[in-house]
Amino acid sequence: MDSATELSLQALSFYFSEVEVSSTNVLLIHCPPGNYLEHLKGSNITVVTHNATHADAWKAHRETDYTLNPEQHSNYDLVLHFGTKFQFETRATLGVYSKHLSDNGTWFTIAQNRQGAQFAKKQLSALFGQVESISKSKCKILRSEKTEAYQGSLATDWALLDSYTVIKGTSYHTTPGIFSADKIDLGSKLLAEYLTDQSWYGTGADFGAGYGFLSQQVLSKRHKIRELHLYELDQRALRAAELNLPAPDITHFHWCDITKGISAPRPFHWILMNPPFHTGGDTDFELGLQFLEQAHKHLKPGGKLYLVANLHLPYESTLHSLFRMVKPIGERDGFKCFEATK
Repeated sequence: MDSATELSLQALSFYFSEVEVSSTNVLLIHCPPGNYLEHLKGSNITVVTHNATHADAWKAHRETDYTLNPEQHSNYDLVLHFGTKFQFETRATLGVYSKHLSDNGTWFTIAQNRQGAQFAKKQLSALFGQVESISKSKCKILRSEKTEAYQGSLATDWALLDSYTVIKGTSYHTTPGIFSADKIDLGSKLLAEYLTDQSWYGTGADFGAGYGFLSQQVLSKRHKIRELHLYELDQRALRAAELNLPAPDITHFHWCDITKGISAPRPFHWILMNPPFHTGGDTDFELGLQFLEQAHKHLKPGGKLYLVANLHLPYESTLHSLFRMVKPIGERDGFKCFEATK
């Protein structure tokens, strides 16, 4: 679990140990299970998360009865929201789910100080008219109540952000909070220049597929692809990819944490990859290395990995230790690309 989430869990557990919480219907937004649940015993709990790691943690959590990602929501008297650094995502979440907060219900946003806490505080104040702020574990616990001061029309406007829209000048659908939601990533563009000159066949995969930009590059050419499997941590990005890809008969979408291992139908002929290197707000080189290891594991002998990464990331030694042949294929705008053969 990333450090930002761990700090948020610590802050929330501390707060609940100091303040009595009484609730019947509780909504948890992007919150993994934790010690704070001891203070919510007897409540009806609903969980909303787009993160596959958190979803897996909930599925392994046997001590609490809950509903995960329902299609319909009732009214809640308590909402707990783990905030992020993405401003449009914060507004969209407040807009959508504050409408499901009962009159006089309580809303908590827990956010890391350097990852959007101040912005979230301003938005809560604008929406609810007041906000109480408590600092703990490098986080802010922000508390508001839904009174007559609640700005319903503002919530309606913000809720409109929670939709799939097209990036200006492209045909790609995205939504706030996912990787490169407002523009095509420059590194992916660099790798795409090489991909569009290749021939594609057999069974391939896109690790950390996002909204499917790299996958679309290979599917847009004449090809003999049997299957293309997209693996992605963020369920919202995966849904965007379903909108963006032109070949639903051969594309398969997997909501999962690649670093924990994947389910693959057979060894892949090729894998595309623009691996993440952040967990929460922290740089984590190990993420990319785990992606490389999983790619090597699931490629067939002679299979190829096509990788783009930031110039400063030290992947070369791992690539050379895992793969029979490693070929640089592009470098520009702070990015580097490789073709590696198993």
